[in-house]
Amino acid sequence: MEGDAIELPIVLPSSWLKVLIEDYPYLLSGYPSNSLGNDLHDQLEAFWTCYAFYQPGHEAFKKSKQELRRTLPLAVHGDEGRYLKKGNFMVCTIETLIGNDAEKKTTKAPCRCHSDPVLSRYADVAHGHQGDSSFDHFVELASGQHVNDSGNEFLSKFLLFGMSSLVYKKDKGLLTKAFEMVSEDLSMLHNRGLQVGGQTYFASTCAVKGDLKFTTK
Repeated sequence: MEGDAIELPIVLPSSWLKVLIEDYPYLLSGYPSNSLGNDLHDQLEAFWTCYAFYQPGHEAFKKSKQELRRTLPLAVHGDEGRYLKKGNFMVCTIETLIGNDAEKKTTKAPCRCHSDPVLSRYADVAHGHQGDSSFDHFVELASGQHVNDSGNEFLSKFLLFGMSSLVYKKDKGLLTKAFEMVSEDLSMLHNRGLQVGGQTYFASTCAVKGDLKFTTK
């Protein structure tokens, strides 16, 4: 092939998740290892139990209940900031949808979905599934989960790649290639999963977050 090779540093989502599941599961479940309800699998089942009332048609719900207990809900986040010579710098990260701010969990009372008027359109979540005795337990766990909207971003948003506009404007296909690599890896995580500690973990993308420029790209 003709042309020069272009170096593209990138950390794929699967690489992040393998390290996080093995060594820092509390960053994915939202609870430190010595807290009540700290089990990652229970936290994931609680999330998906309630998320089903919000978006029941999501691809994740084609998985079995046991697989959902090992399926991480992810969001892709991107933004550009000012860089050298008045250029921009694109940053792309992933984050889990379960917050990990332990301080909030000890100082802020968890919500109750049935009493929150904003969630009135999801009233069924307060009544649960008839005959399912575990439902109330998972709603209680989910009510203590927080979104990743505060705290140290290094503990909630995990860098996939960064790229200067000087680079991606010169090499038109480079940014597209980076997004393709991330997309292919996320697809693999959803369909085949990742082997960690003798178990298969999955990940399902629930959102793409960013300004209009990022979501367009």
